Amino acid sequence: MSYWHLAQIKIAKALGPADSEVMADFHARRPALNAGADASPGFIWRLPDESADATSEDPYILVNMSVWKNLDSLKTFVYRSPYASVFSERERWFEKPAVAHQALWWIPAGHIPTLEAGHLRLERLRSAQPTRFAFTFTHAFAAPPEPPAPIADPVPQLYDGKRLRVVSNSGVAGIGPGQIFHYRQEGARVWSVYHSDQTRFGSLVGSVAADGKLDVRYQQLDPKGTPRTGKCASTPEHLGDGRLRLLETWQWTNGDGSQGDSVLEEVLAGE
Repeated sequence: MSYWHLAQIKIAKALGPADSEVMADFHARRPALNAGADASPGFIWRLPDESADATSEDPYILVNMSVWKNLDSLKTFVYRSPYASVFSERERWFEKPAVAHQALWWIPAGHIPTLEAGHLRLERLRSAQPTRFAFTFTHAFAAPPEPPAPIADPVPQLYDGKRLRVVSNSGVAGIGPGQIFHYRQEGARVWSVYHSDQTRFGSLVGSVAADGKLDVRYQQLDPKGTPRTGKCASTPEHLGDGRLRLLETWQWTNGDGSQGDSVLEEVLAGE
């Protein structure tokens, strides 16, 4: 079983409302299109339906997100399935995009991305060249290397003394891009103390699994002194220059219970 799966987000602006004549043929085809995706080899998950993007003020903006076992399975469905004609005729129903409208990225198997995380990847693609963080069919990146086989003992010593900076964060986390965490590790134990403009004081403690993943619990005080608690699962990967990156999914365990995704990358000495 692969350690990585492929996530994709695609947005489009309809030429009219859902009940308009210009969109009638598309919406008539949509149930079969969705059923075809669900039955395709390599399909794992999609948003329940392609519908108005709740994060956009424009009701004509539609969003589609899905997860596939690999890049080939998604390409086969888009370009070589019986439903390929729907994609080739998109300009009958949607405006021709002036900016990047689709982004692909690799996620740990079993993870379901949030809509906010998808928009974050798409915005990065619009502002920079394709990278493994966000890429396209034309400029695709292979999945990151598979992690080494788990070992019973000792756990990998990945984190002691590492400084990791938040490069992206979705949701209302109380921690913004640029926040730096200074990690300490002793055996399977990891901890850090931090603060920021949005956090008067925070601390985290977690354990390292044999494959390097972190299971973390954190607590912090917001600017008003209100305590917040949460949990986080972090998956490590190594960048091409040897630095460490953490792909995280987090959730508040008090308050509104909201959740999100974040990406942290190692800051080298002198930066």
